[in-house]
Amino acid sequence: MNKRYLQIVILLLLSAVTFSCSKKEGKISAKHRLDNVVAIESRYIGNEQIYTTGTYSSEDWHWDGNEAYRIDYGGPGAYSEIFFYDNRHRIAKTTVPAFGIVSEFHYDGRMLEHVDYLKDGSLYSTVLFVHDDKQLTEIIRTTFVADSVVSRISSSLISSFWGRCDVGQLAQQTRRTNSPKQTQSEHFQLTWSNNNVVAIRCSDGVEAYDISVTYDDKKNPYSQLFGYHDMNIEVGNFKMMSENNITRIVMPYKNYGNTTFDFKYVYDDEDYPSQRTMSYSFPVINTDTWEEVSARCEFTEIYSYLK
Repeated sequence: MNKRYLQIVILLLLSAVTFSCSKKEGKISAKHRLDNVVAIESRYIGNEQIYTTGTYSSEDWHWDGNEAYRIDYGGPGAYSEIFFYDNRHRIAKTTVPAFGIVSEFHYDGRMLEHVDYLKDGSLYSTVLFVHDDKQLTEIIRTTFVADSVVSRISSSLISSFWGRCDVGQLAQQTRRTNSPKQTQSEHFQLTWSNNNVVAIRCSDGVEAYDISVTYDDKKNPYSQLFGYHDMNIEVGNFKMMSENNITRIVMPYKNYGNTTFDFKYVYDDEDYPSQRTMSYSFPVINTDTWEEVSARCEFTEIYSYLK
């Protein structure tokens, strides 16, 4: 074996080691491809059901080989998200045609550097991903707003990971006004255990709060799904960063203070979830007695996969 050939072999071996020891961000796993998710949401006071959505198709996944090119989201406010990829099979862009929203992904080597969000061609938000040598340590979300709407969003801190403000509506207001744009920034500092985010410190420079997350030891089919939809879910919108499935979240929620969200699973024979039920309780007023009672919300999803 000549010296030049030996050098090439060594470089290839080093590359293989590097690639096997680090996670490629933005690449959705195709080992267990989701096909359809059926959901039902119900609310209870005591044992009495007071509301249900009935069963509906929550997610329909469409694949081209090992790449998911479209996910149709059902239920209230149904829409589709379309996925585009780079030559490394990482998400490069997604579009939500119903809202005129485009998400553009930018990478630094194997790591996700930032995502730009555009509404009708105008940039309204950027999410920056900060890494140390091994993993993601902080996320900084900056939203560009006009003076007329700054006071509306700065008066209260978002109480979920990415924020509950209607960014689509916010972007429309920003485009329609002639006021100078300002910025609103939120910082999310991440604490990891193994390959899961277990604690998040959230702040906007005025207020701060903490989120804690626990997991099972099974496989998560949503890992690396950094799409617009999953990055804007009201609860649990950091499952794309975890290797395993979330079993509990404790976080401030609406006006209820710290709220516990529990997740229970049924698994298939390959340790992927076949069913997930999220439940949480919150106080309400009984209008007959004017006493505070506990209400409960349950959201169940049933997963099917492509064979």
